[in-house]
Amino acid sequence: MRKTLVALLMLAVLGGAVWFAMDRRGSPPATAADATAGERNDFEAEGVVLQQLDAEGRLQYEIEAERIVQLRDQGGLVASRLTLRHDPPGTEPGSPQRWVLTADEGTLPPDSRVVTLTGNVRARSTPEGSREPLQLDAGELHYDMERQEVFTEGDVHFTTRGISIRGRGLRVNIADGTVRLESGTDGKISL
Repeated sequence: MRKTLVALLMLAVLGGAVWFAMDRRGSPPATAADATAGERNDFEAEGVVLQQLDAEGRLQYEIEAERIVQLRDQGGLVASRLTLRHDPPGTEPGSPQRWVLTADEGTLPPDSRVVTLTGNVRARSTPEGSREPLQLDAGELHYDMERQEVFTEGDVHFTTRGISIRGRGLRVNIADGTVRLESGTDGKISL
Protein backbone atom coordinates (compact mmCIF):
# COMPACT_ATOMS: atom_id res chain seq x y z
CA MET A 1 0.00 0.00 0.00
CA ARG A 2 2.79 2.41 0.97
CA LYS A 3 4.74 1.71 -2.23
CA THR A 4 1.60 2.31 -4.28
CA LEU A 5 0.96 5.60 -2.50
CA VAL A 6 4.58 6.72 -3.01
CA ALA A 7 4.42 5.73 -6.69
CA LEU A 8 1.17 7.69 -7.16
CA LEU A 9 2.67 10.68 -5.37
CA MET A 10 5.77 10.54 -7.59
CA LEU A 11 3.60 10.33 -10.70
CA ALA A 12 1.57 13.32 -9.55
CA VAL A 13 4.70 15.39 -8.83
CA LEU A 14 6.33 14.35 -12.10
CA GLY A 15 3.14 15.05 -14.04
CA GLY A 16 2.85 18.47 -12.42
CA ALA A 17 6.49 19.27 -13.17
CA VAL A 18 6.11 18.21 -16.82
CA TRP A 19 2.87 20.19 -17.18
CA PHE A 20 4.52 23.23 -15.60
CA ALA A 21 7.59 22.94 -17.85
CA MET A 22 5.48 22.52 -21.00
CA ASP A 23 3.20 25.41 -20.01
CA ARG A 24 6.21 27.69 -19.39
CA ARG A 25 7.78 26.79 -22.76
CA GLY A 26 4.56 27.67 -24.56
CA SER A 27 4.34 31.19 -23.13
CA PRO A 28 6.71 33.99 -24.16
CA PRO A 29 9.43 34.86 -21.66
CA ALA A 30 8.69 37.90 -19.52
CA THR A 31 12.31 39.17 -19.43
CA ALA A 32 15.61 38.66 -21.20
CA ALA A 33 16.81 36.63 -18.20
CA ASP A 34 13.79 34.32 -18.56
CA ALA A 35 14.58 33.85 -22.27
CA THR A 36 18.18 32.89 -21.46
CA ALA A 37 17.06 30.47 -18.74
CA GLY A 38 14.55 28.85 -21.11
CA GLU A 39 17.29 28.24 -23.68
CA ARG A 40 19.47 26.25 -21.28
CA ASN A 41 16.91 24.35 -19.18
CA ASP A 42 15.13 21.09 -19.94
CA PHE A 43 12.57 21.88 -17.25
CA GLU A 44 11.97 24.03 -14.24
CA ALA A 45 9.40 23.82 -11.49
CA GLU A 46 8.53 25.88 -8.45
CA GLY A 47 7.42 24.65 -5.03
CA VAL A 48 8.35 21.04 -5.70
CA VAL A 49 9.33 17.89 -3.83
CA LEU A 50 11.54 15.50 -5.81
CA GLN A 51 12.12 11.94 -4.56
CA GLN A 52 14.73 9.53 -5.93
CA LEU A 53 13.98 5.85 -5.30
CA ASP A 54 16.33 2.90 -5.69
CA ALA A 55 15.57 -0.27 -7.70
CA GLU A 56 13.69 -1.78 -4.73
CA GLY A 57 11.53 1.34 -4.32
CA ARG A 58 13.32 2.64 -1.22
CA LEU A 59 13.83 6.37 -0.89
CA GLN A 60 17.42 7.36 -1.68
CA TYR A 61 16.93 11.08 -1.17
CA GLU A 62 14.27 13.74 -1.22
CA ILE A 63 14.73 17.34 -2.29
CA GLU A 64 12.18 19.98 -1.36
CA ALA A 65 12.87 23.29 -3.06
CA GLU A 66 11.41 26.65 -3.88
CA ARG A 67 12.60 26.09 -7.48
CA ILE A 68 14.28 23.18 -9.30
CA VAL A 69 15.83 23.44 -12.76
CA GLN A 70 17.26 20.65 -14.91
CA LEU A 71 19.87 22.02 -17.27
CA ARG A 72 19.49 21.40 -21.01
CA ASP A 73 20.24 17.96 -22.54
CA GLN A 74 19.60 15.94 -19.36
CA GLY A 75 22.07 18.09 -17.44
CA GLY A 76 22.33 18.38 -13.70
CA LEU A 77 19.77 19.69 -11.27
CA VAL A 78 19.96 23.10 -9.64
CA ALA A 79 17.66 23.77 -6.69
CA SER A 80 17.00 27.05 -4.87
CA ARG A 81 16.14 27.38 -1.17
CA LEU A 82 16.27 23.66 -0.63
CA THR A 83 16.03 20.98 1.99
CA LEU A 84 17.69 17.63 1.19
CA ARG A 85 16.76 14.55 3.22
CA HIS A 86 18.84 11.39 2.93
CA ASP A 87 18.68 8.15 4.91
CA PRO A 88 22.13 6.50 4.99
CA PRO A 89 22.20 2.85 3.84
CA GLY A 90 21.12 0.42 6.54
CA THR A 91 19.06 2.97 8.50
CA GLU A 92 15.30 3.22 8.89
CA PRO A 93 13.71 5.87 6.66
CA GLY A 94 12.97 8.97 8.72
CA SER A 95 15.08 7.76 11.68
CA PRO A 96 17.21 10.18 13.73
CA GLN A 97 20.18 9.06 11.56
CA ARG A 98 18.54 10.78 8.56
CA TRP A 99 20.65 13.65 7.27
CA VAL A 100 18.72 16.86 6.76
CA LEU A 101 20.63 19.49 4.81
CA THR A 102 19.41 23.00 4.02
CA ALA A 103 20.97 25.66 1.78
CA ASP A 104 20.26 28.62 -0.45
CA GLU A 105 21.25 26.56 -3.50
CA GLY A 106 22.20 23.00 -4.35
CA THR A 107 23.56 21.34 -7.48
CA LEU A 108 23.62 17.68 -8.48
CA PRO A 109 25.51 16.78 -11.68
CA PRO A 110 23.67 14.27 -13.91
CA ASP A 111 26.19 11.44 -13.45
CA SER A 112 27.15 12.10 -9.85
CA ARG A 113 25.99 11.36 -6.34
CA VAL A 114 27.84 14.37 -4.92
CA VAL A 115 25.50 17.21 -4.02
CA THR A 116 27.11 20.64 -3.66
CA LEU A 117 25.28 23.01 -1.34
CA THR A 118 26.07 26.73 -1.14
CA GLY A 119 24.86 29.64 0.97
CA ASN A 120 23.76 29.28 4.61
CA VAL A 121 24.40 25.54 4.58
CA ARG A 122 23.28 23.48 7.57
CA ALA A 123 23.62 19.68 7.88
CA ARG A 124 22.04 17.85 10.82
CA SER A 125 21.84 14.21 11.90
CA THR A 126 22.04 12.10 15.03
CA PRO A 127 24.87 9.55 14.80
CA GLU A 128 23.92 5.95 15.55
CA GLY A 129 24.33 5.21 19.24
CA SER A 130 24.06 8.87 20.19
CA ARG A 131 21.17 10.84 21.66
CA GLU A 132 22.58 14.22 20.69
CA PRO A 133 22.39 15.62 17.17
CA LEU A 134 25.46 16.64 15.22
CA GLN A 135 25.19 19.91 13.29
CA LEU A 136 27.47 21.46 10.68
CA ASP A 137 27.16 25.04 9.44
CA ALA A 138 29.18 26.26 6.45
CA GLY A 139 29.12 28.50 3.40
CA GLU A 140 29.61 25.50 1.10
CA LEU A 141 29.31 21.77 1.70
CA HIS A 142 29.63 18.69 -0.49
CA TYR A 143 27.69 15.53 0.32
CA ASP A 144 28.82 12.30 -1.37
CA MET A 145 25.79 10.06 -0.86
CA GLU A 146 27.50 6.98 -2.31
CA ARG A 147 30.67 7.17 -0.18
CA GLN A 148 28.72 8.60 2.79
CA GLU A 149 31.02 11.59 3.23
CA VAL A 150 30.34 15.25 3.96
CA PHE A 151 33.21 17.63 3.23
CA THR A 152 34.23 21.24 2.62
CA GLU A 153 37.44 23.20 2.13
CA GLY A 154 35.92 26.39 3.62
CA ASP A 155 35.05 27.61 7.10
CA VAL A 156 32.82 25.37 9.18
CA HIS A 157 31.14 25.36 12.58
CA PHE A 158 30.59 21.92 14.12
CA THR A 159 28.42 21.35 17.21
CA THR A 160 27.42 18.23 19.13
CA ARG A 161 26.98 17.18 22.79
CA GLY A 162 27.94 20.57 24.23
CA ILE A 163 31.00 20.81 21.97
CA SER A 164 31.35 23.73 19.58
CA ILE A 165 34.31 23.78 17.18
CA ARG A 166 35.15 26.22 14.38
CA GLY A 167 37.73 25.50 11.74
CA ARG A 168 38.57 25.38 8.09
CA GLY A 169 38.33 22.25 5.98
CA LEU A 170 36.16 19.42 7.20
CA ARG A 171 35.60 15.78 6.31
CA VAL A 172 32.93 13.62 7.97
CA ASN A 173 32.84 9.90 7.23
CA ILE A 174 29.30 8.90 8.11
CA ALA A 175 29.96 5.16 7.81
CA ASP A 176 32.68 5.05 10.48
CA GLY A 177 31.56 8.13 12.45
CA THR A 178 34.79 10.13 12.14
CA VAL A 179 35.01 13.92 11.90
CA ARG A 180 38.24 15.61 10.80
CA LEU A 181 38.89 19.36 10.86
CA GLU A 182 41.85 20.35 8.69
CA SER A 183 43.10 23.65 10.18
CA GLY A 184 42.43 26.76 12.20
CA THR A 185 40.41 25.00 14.87
CA ASP A 186 38.95 26.87 17.82
CA GLY A 187 36.77 24.90 20.21
CA LYS A 188 34.54 25.25 23.24
CA ILE A 189 33.26 22.43 25.44
CA SER A 190 30.27 23.11 27.69
CA LEU A 191 29.82 20.73 30.62
